[in-house]
Amino acid sequence: MDAAVRSFLTYLQVERGASPHTLRNYEGDLRQFLAFLRTAHKGSLPTPTAVDAYAVRSFLAARAGLGDAKSSLGRKLAAIRSLFRKGSRRTARRRPWSRRSRSTNSPES
Repeated sequence: MDAAVRSFLTYLQVERGASPHTLRNYEGDLRQFLAFLRTAHKGSLPTPTAVDAYAVRSFLAARAGLGDAKSSLGRKLAAIRSLFRKGSRRTARRRPWSRRSRSTNSPES
């Protein structure tokens, strides 16, 4: 997964023209997520297909417990979703947490 993160960050920089601030923040967020997964899996990283919604929610809950702001948690989730969406479109379709959810607070017509 480390190679996938490097490839994703290169994609953001070259193809999407992401700012240096975005790249730095996404890299930090994804490195935190990988460190969390390593800890949860006793030193080894799970395969990308083994990462589920529970792992993502657990990571976000742990970061919230450490005092991360809601805006930072949202960015971390966006970085994780984008990584998995870019990594495998087919896998992302089977992962509800990797798709953008629509707001349930939209005004009625």
